[in-house]
Amino acid sequence: MLENKRLKDWLFRYQYIYKIRKNIKSKERFITALVADIMDMRNDLQVIEYGESKKERLKNIYVGDIEQADRIICAHYDTPVKTLSSYIFFDKKRAKNKTSIFILISSILMVLFGLGLTLVYKEIALNQFQLLSLSTLLIAVIYAFYFYFLNKISRGIPERNNLIRNTSSILTLLALIKEIKDDKTAFVFYDRGVYGTVGLQLVEQANAKNASIYVLDSIGSDASLYLIGKDFTKQQAEQSGMIYEMNNKFNYNYLISARRAEIDGVQKYYLSRSDLKQKELNMENINKIIALFNNKER
Repeated sequence: MLENKRLKDWLFRYQYIYKIRKNIKSKERFITALVADIMDMRNDLQVIEYGESKKERLKNIYVGDIEQADRIICAHYDTPVKTLSSYIFFDKKRAKNKTSIFILISSILMVLFGLGLTLVYKEIALNQFQLLSLSTLLIAVIYAFYFYFLNKISRGIPERNNLIRNTSSILTLLALIKEIKDDKTAFVFYDRGVYGTVGLQLVEQANAKNASIYVLDSIGSDASLYLIGKDFTKQQAEQSGMIYEMNNKFNYNYLISARRAEIDGVQKYYLSRSDLKQKELNMENINKIIALFNNKER
């Protein structure tokens, strides 16, 4: 399989140096590093920019011939916003609502803290206000930090514990690029995968052959590895040590590491907060996925 030294280098870079991929600046830094790593292996790549405005621009990274590929393997690279809830797969609306509620509550708490800070300052100012005093300078610094963090919280704090979701899938996709030389297989790192599928829809539009699209999501946890979709067989999944779930409702095929439980009366796939905070990458899952795509009939 993949040489250990290369994987350790990727793991360090994307788990620590380029771990946050939320705003335009952090995504640009990540893309620059990613393109450099891919160029060490092959040079048939494109960075596609899309979006209605400069502020909202998104970028996909395509490796291989997207237009003529028979199969396209994808992973999203954007970082989720911090919440206190589990991750429920295939429920983007729930994820958005949970995130919005967390941001709202965090912002309200910060505003209340600011009101308390103002009351304290008011007492100090009434009794011993001096414009150039040390206490006034200290309060000005505290207010500067307060408004800085209030702005951060109101926009959503990026999740720093993101090895599982979705750095693990980025590393797996890099490993597949290194291992698979098939010219009918293409690879995509896409944006806005946390709360939607706009990046994947662009991939569909770019392909002229109705290719099978495979999405890697949070594959690095210690939970079971599931293969969900219609373009695999149960035998292929079992040979690779995965659990197969046939599903004709999805537009794409998914490979996820997840647990199953009844949530709101329906069986769903999920990862708990402890799963998402996992510090060690499950290398066995990466090797299973490499074996699956190497052995799959093309």
